Amino acid sequence: MANESDSLPASQALRICAVRELFEETGILLACDKSDESKPPHLLACLLSHSDCKAWRKRVQEKAGSLALLYGELGLKLPLSALEEWSNWLTPAHNKKRFDTIFYYAGISGLKYLNGGSSSVISEPSEEVHSLYLDSPAAFLSHNPNDEGPVFMSTTKSPLMPPQAYELCRVIRFPHVAQLTRFARQRASFGCRRWNCVLAYAKCNKTNDSLVPMYLLPGDKRYKDAHEFSEEHGETITLTGDWQSDSHLNRLLIMRKQYPGLWWKSNIFDLGHVLPVTLEEFTMNYAQN
Repeated sequence: MANESDSLPASQALRICAVRELFEETGILLACDKSDESKPPHLLACLLSHSDCKAWRKRVQEKAGSLALLYGELGLKLPLSALEEWSNWLTPAHNKKRFDTIFYYAGISGLKYLNGGSSSVISEPSEEVHSLYLDSPAAFLSHNPNDEGPVFMSTTKSPLMPPQAYELCRVIRFPHVAQLTRFARQRASFGCRRWNCVLAYAKCNKTNDSLVPMYLLPGDKRYKDAHEFSEEHGETITLTGDWQSDSHLNRLLIMRKQYPGLWWKSNIFDLGHVLPVTLEEFTMNYAQN
């Protein structure tokens, strides 16, 4: 929707893009009911019939302006005010392609079936999505890649990227959707700070030459040096010194044993956000057998 959103404030244009991407990739159309504007928006996940969904997804992919036509034809309202800013991530400098991505939180109040709509449309593959899997944060993080089924936290098969792992480890702290929605709405007033994740390596211990890969984020004691080195040379830095005793932490460690994958250690509170759970916290309080 580049041509049509050039004159829009970035906050609106980005939300429109997020709504469009969700529909293109999953068939889920977010919309607000036209209730009292003075109250928090009542957000619905709208599902179309198979034929309508397929046709409109194709139209929206080919011409972004078709999204406005879709909402107009269905008598729906774009849910811009219901999408809360959650976080902003920038792809590390060593990657060939870099993406500056804003994550939004949307607390859905219910489903709305339109013109013979069916929930099965969200399982249909698209040009960008081969399959879709819905579950709780704990289920994603608990999955053992040695089991059959989808692989999410594996470092060798379809891994979660650092932003996904970090945000799941944040969201899991909220046992109820209503609690998470309330927090997201209140926290959004602080805005988001762009986080540029930096890949680094460190020696496992003094007697072992093997290197441990990790991602560093703003606030971590080692972040500044690693970020400057990465931006200047386009390469990863090897950390020196006793990095395991650092006091200021905002880093992701790539684990190899039980629950292999990406696990964060952080004691840096940023703009009203909660900390991600550590592997130790997850194993004790959230793991699903």
